[in-house]
Amino acid sequence: MKGIIQLITVFFAAFGMLGAKTNGGNEIANGYYAVLHGGVGERTYETYVYRTDEGYKYVNVTSTTVSWGSAKWNHEVNQRGKADSREKIAEIAKKHGASQFMTYTWDRTTAHTIEEFLTGVPELSEDYLIGFSCGRNEGPNPYWRLGADVIITKNREAIILMPTRMEGTYGADEKEIARLKLMKEQYDTIEKALDFERLFMIDPGMDENMCDGRDLDIYLYDKDNRIIRNCGGYEPTNPYVLEVYDAFLANVPLEEINKIIADQSMKLEGME
Repeated sequence: MKGIIQLITVFFAAFGMLGAKTNGGNEIANGYYAVLHGGVGERTYETYVYRTDEGYKYVNVTSTTVSWGSAKWNHEVNQRGKADSREKIAEIAKKHGASQFMTYTWDRTTAHTIEEFLTGVPELSEDYLIGFSCGRNEGPNPYWRLGADVIITKNREAIILMPTRMEGTYGADEKEIARLKLMKEQYDTIEKALDFERLFMIDPGMDENMCDGRDLDIYLYDKDNRIIRNCGGYEPTNPYVLEVYDAFLANVPLEEINKIIADQSMKLEGME
């Protein structure tokens, strides 16, 4: 089954069908987090899925090639609506013909089963609660632009990860260089701010007009402690993303972390 899904994904990707936008009055708004796919050949079906505070919104689209064998497609919105559960969305998509596989907006080249869509958030790490980027943007010196990734563990520690060497103007070989203990109140406040399903499905709404901003990354980790999703990004504008990031900044020993970042930056600069 997995092999068939991968072949279907390659087919759709070749025709630009992963995350396609329609034209004119059929415009699909940004912010969808998943697309359910179906059909084959000259006609395909997509259900775009949005997460809302009340549940979910969806847009059903039918796509056809402009002529036999053409690489150009026409896209028509057939239906828009709301649903209170992923199960209902899956039923609507099946009636529309979009029930073969699913792709996430942030990873459009990997196909997932409809069962994975129904499950929602994959199994998360037993060790890591969440991770954040924590960096600086000070002047032209690349060493002073280095930042850290900070993993909050479930035993109330903050693991500081930083590059251990440079490749040109970029850091490389990120490894743990320090580990700090959090107070129970700090950990509990960060944990209370987290809604993992909301984070997993969120559109960070990155500010594409900002030319000198920061990456405010928020990482979710899978059961193997690998990053499964970056819920933030470059200057995100989503209020909930900013709320979670602010909870992190307010409840970690930020001054100590910044000193660790500065010390490691100077150490790397001294290696030249």
